Amino acid sequence: KRSYTRRRKIEVLKWMKDYRVPNEASNTGVKMHCPTLDEASIFFKIPKSTIGRWRGTVEKILEQVGGECSRRDALVTFLYLWPEMEKQLFDQFVACRSQGRQVQDGWFRRNAKELWRTSYPELPEGLFVFSQGWFHGFLSHHQVVLRFVTNTAQSLPANYKDQILIWLRFNHRNRILTPFVPPAVSIISTSPPIVNPLALHYICNNDQGGIPEHRICNVDQTLLPWEYLIGRTYDIQGAKTVWSKSAESGSEKHQCTLFLCIFADRVPQVPPILIFTAASGARI
Repeated sequence: KRSYTRRRKIEVLKWMKDYRVPNEASNTGVKMHCPTLDEASIFFKIPKSTIGRWRGTVEKILEQVGGECSRRDALVTFLYLWPEMEKQLFDQFVACRSQGRQVQDGWFRRNAKELWRTSYPELPEGLFVFSQGWFHGFLSHHQVVLRFVTNTAQSLPANYKDQILIWLRFNHRNRILTPFVPPAVSIISTSPPIVNPLALHYICNNDQGGIPEHRICNVDQTLLPWEYLIGRTYDIQGAKTVWSKSAESGSEKHQCTLFLCIFADRVPQVPPILIFTAASGARI
């Protein structure tokens, strides 16, 4: 008697639960139906009675390893039902994005069906269904997300830490700090305390000629290149630059200016400003 692993049992049961098979009956309006025991037996080459017995003990099978871990394993198993097709589909997706082509749902649908036919020619036509459940599982497994196209990603300058230190030191030299508070006068002594002018507090907190922090600001501006592109595309999760080839001419590419005014007291009195410049006589 042949034995089957727990992983194989879950794979068969998950397929019967989530997949749909074309309905060949012409007297019904339902185009798809859940796989029957006969169809599952033909597809997996497992006796129908064995699969029927598994369906009656599905909870026991899921809990064999124990708890939530076993149920998560059931979902992971489902993702690898068509491993050859999924690998080819992901490789084509990466190659397509490396060329700057936009990839949307329709691209995945067309290529998945075509690759399934070439990868499994011995299986009946229509057995693979491009369902939302399968598609979302494929995207999640390969960490693919839908993103807006942004050809140029901004990055911090290499010396940004040095620039911040220069700004902080400038503030320290010019700001007004808390004035010196002398210690409490003794009740017995009637004379004021003698303060050494070289005391550490006076050296660090000398407020002669200082400027209030809310009056100290640093103004800077930088150019931000950008390209006006309409649409979204699937890309690898975490990609900073989601680029796409533009079919437009160079007139669609622009630069805007980012204007920043930072105050020493860290209060955003002036919000960031984006300045867009139009060509002479044109409207933005």
